[in-house]
Amino acid sequence: MKNKISEGNIKNREAYIRKMVLDGYILHLDFSDIKELNRLLRNATNNLKQVAKRANETRSIFKDDINRFAK
Repeated sequence: MKNKISEGNIKNREAYIRKMVLDGYILHLDFSDIKELNRLLRNATNNLKQVAKRANETRSIFKDDINRFAK
C-alpha cells in the first residue's frame, strides 16, 4: 500500500483510503509539459502585446522595436 500511496502522490494513508472509497482508483497525471507550453505561450503573448502597444502609440513599428520585445 505504501508504494501506491507514494505513486498517487497522496499525503497519508487515510487520504488514500478515502480516495479509493470515493473513486475506486487513483490517477496521477504529469502535466509538466503542458505547464511549460502554457508558460511559453504566455511569454509570446506578452511580447506580442508589447509590440502591438508600441505600434499603436507610434503608428509605426521598427525592427529594433520588435527585437527589443522579443527577448
